[in-house]
Amino acid sequence: MIDLSILKAIDGESSRYPVRNWSPAHCGEMDLVIRADGTWVHHGSVIKRTALIKLFEKILWRDHQDRYVLRTPVEEVTIEVEDLPLQVSSVIQSGRNFIAIVGANEWPISIEQAKSIRIDADDRLALQFDGPLWARFSRQANFDFLSLASVDGQTLCWEGIDGHLVIQ
Repeated sequence: MIDLSILKAIDGESSRYPVRNWSPAHCGEMDLVIRADGTWVHHGSVIKRTALIKLFEKILWRDHQDRYVLRTPVEEVTIEVEDLPLQVSSVIQSGRNFIAIVGANEWPISIEQAKSIRIDADDRLALQFDGPLWARFSRQANFDFLSLASVDGQTLCWEGIDGHLVIQ
């Protein structure tokens, strides 16, 4: 089992831990699944403690072998992810900026500053969140974001501070 006590010494109650800078030993697999709907399941039981999910989100990473891992400074374990590991729960407009609310930690991510947005084969949106991590737009966030777009034929356009985002 992964030792989470080391994380108590790291500041940043609501921010992600600097997992990209850690190179711990890989310690095997953990029976933990993030379902496509964003539900976290351990040994077949849904995790209902929001504080635990928030902690796991802070140490979640996708390694160079495309495995999803929970990573601390001293060890990491592989977990299963059915689709994408995080969810965009809503999208709000603030002036000319669009903010995606990501994960149980409700991280505000400027869509204009996100590394990438894609539309997958099933017409669902995904946002590149942090390095190799992506967040799937929930059904409501999809509707929220699409409702803020202007339509020009087959093109969706969102006007923003630094120009615009176009998806065809």
